[in-house]
Amino acid sequence: MAFHDLTKNKIAPPSAKALLGLGSKFIVTPETTTACLHKSFERIRRDFSISVFFASGNDDYLDMDDYEYDQYKSRSKLYIKSKWKPNEQRRAASNLLPYQKELLELLLNDPELIFPETDKGLGPCAVTYDQYVEACLKHLRNTECYDILTEEEARQGIEELEILLFGLAGGEV
Repeated sequence: MAFHDLTKNKIAPPSAKALLGLGSKFIVTPETTTACLHKSFERIRRDFSISVFFASGNDDYLDMDDYEYDQYKSRSKLYIKSKWKPNEQRRAASNLLPYQKELLELLLNDPELIFPETDKGLGPCAVTYDQYVEACLKHLRNTECYDILTEEEARQGIEELEILLFGLAGGEV
């Protein structure tokens, strides 16, 4: 994916392309895995139970508490209950190179640079904060696109929109 330095003096670090070129959907791997696995295990157990229920037609175990369920499962000659428990947290392998981590930290702490997405799917770009604000205000002041409303006109428009939306949703105002 591409990265474009649109700052006036090209002040974004040249190596930023290697990091920002990964795209805005790239997710940095956290340093450690999640500590709360209980919900995940409960979800797996529930999904498994539902699958067995619809596959076998036997639903006796659905009303059992945890102890009864363990006893029920241990009746099978093929089932051996494991005593293994995963660690609460473990170190995850990073999906960034060391220089990319340093660069990410540098860019996150730079108050001057902003990295918005460009249009037409051309990837992220670098602009200064002042450039960004100036471009936003220029766009919002374009009278061909926007009308400046009085407060009363804005309130009336909101009320009309609420009536329209509630009407479409079948609700009442």
